[in-house]
Amino acid sequence: MSISADSLPALTAAILRPGAPVAHRMRGIFALRGLPAGPATRGPLSTLLTRDPSALVRHEAAYALGQMQDTGAAGVLGEVLANTAEDVMVRHEAAEALGAIGDPAAVPLLTRYLEDERVEVRETCVLALARLGAAACGGGGRDDAGGGAAAAGDGPAPAAAAGTGGVGGGADPAFHSVDPVVVPSTPAAAARTVSDWATDLASTSAPLASRYAALFALRAARGTPEEDAAVDALCAAAADASDSALLRHEVCYVLGQMAPRRAVGPLAAVLAQAGAPPMVRHEAAEALGAIGGADVEALLRDYTGEAEGEAVVRESCEVALDMSEWLGDAGELHYTHVVAEGGAATGVAAT
Repeated sequence: MSISADSLPALTAAILRPGAPVAHRMRGIFALRGLPAGPATRGPLSTLLTRDPSALVRHEAAYALGQMQDTGAAGVLGEVLANTAEDVMVRHEAAEALGAIGDPAAVPLLTRYLEDERVEVRETCVLALARLGAAACGGGGRDDAGGGAAAAGDGPAPAAAAGTGGVGGGADPAFHSVDPVVVPSTPAAAARTVSDWATDLASTSAPLASRYAALFALRAARGTPEEDAAVDALCAAAADASDSALLRHEVCYVLGQMAPRRAVGPLAAVLAQAGAPPMVRHEAAEALGAIGGADVEALLRDYTGEAEGEAVVRESCEVALDMSEWLGDAGELHYTHVVAEGGAATGVAAT
């Protein structure tokens, strides 16, 4: 699937239209992410990042710019990170995007926020700086992950990026994502078992980057005989309310990429934790949408009304429902199909 050059203006107009449904704006972001980085895609994504009223949409725009590794977006991402009045989830995503882009020019800015008042921002900057350091040393992320296509979390990936504008490398070809850490690709790492990685993930005294590496290594078990054990380890980490919110939200994201049915119950339990950080519950909701199914849809609908006090959770459930309904509708061409003003379909063409 791809977006034709002719359809890009209509897609842009559709997602920037005031009052456009959140699910349509999110679909548009996913569609733009599948295009080469450049002014034509950076413009609407930057507009959403800085002006959209939804923190969920703003955070997703930052994610897309990072995944596209658009060096031209570093300025606006830096401004968002520096804006301490911005939602912490959006600031976190801006910092992570700077790490994904891989330009060492971001090091001074990321270093400045290692002492931010928000722990999620501090931890993200630690990870982003580690990623930049790995890239500078010639690391480039994973090329040995397990099968499967990304489907949820900090941005479902309906298609691999058509091109990148950055210098960071590190895109995982199996999951079409640029991960926030570089997982070692060495004989010693290859000899480790799912049990070994699960132990690393559960070790709260270990550096966060090591635990992140463990969760992405567990993702690589998708499609292997050890998948269930890996999923169970990830579900246990997601459920630990005493652990890092940043880590838990990333675990939920990975579960969305893997999309195992056995994770529905644990993810539903995370979503139901009313006192949990919104960024964690948001990822649990979108992971459920990636798994899909009538039972999941019934569950998600319970969180789309005003009884759910967190706007980002309500909106995430709306997006997750949209994803799940698409998964069950063979008649729709692609998840990035967006309905433009007036009812015209835009955003997708078969290739």
